[in-house]
Amino acid sequence: MVRNYNTLLGQDGIAGLKTGSTQAAGGCVLIAAWHQAGRHKTLIVAATFGQPGTAQTILPNALQAGHNLVLALDRALGPGARPTRKAGDLHVLLSRLDLRGAVLAGFAMGTGEAARYLPRATADLIKQAAQRAAAC
Repeated sequence: MVRNYNTLLGQDGIAGLKTGSTQAAGGCVLIAAWHQAGRHKTLIVAATFGQPGTAQTILPNALQAGHNLVLALDRALGPGARPTRKAGDLHVLLSRLDLRGAVLAGFAMGTGEAARYLPRATADLIKQAAQRAAAC
């Protein structure tokens, strides 16, 4: 029997997560969750970093922040959302969530959409951007 102490697994579509913490980095979590909209299933990947806390509360704080982010993304996508990978969708999503100081990360095909979005983004929305091409 395998026991898992990450109680978020299986809740709200959460299919996987990775936690970590140090006093310098704070509590960190990477969460993957499925969003169902009609016949379309979208994988939400969300990360929170630098969550504060004591040795006993730092990971629970990171897990709660990550869970809150997944729920907010799920609400922002809405029941009729269709994944499109368009820069305009990124702007709508960031605006609906009212995110400030976000870090935008693009990978593989997502780098093009991230690059198309950056000129439209205001400095208060996007603090940093990172792009990585897939290695061939």
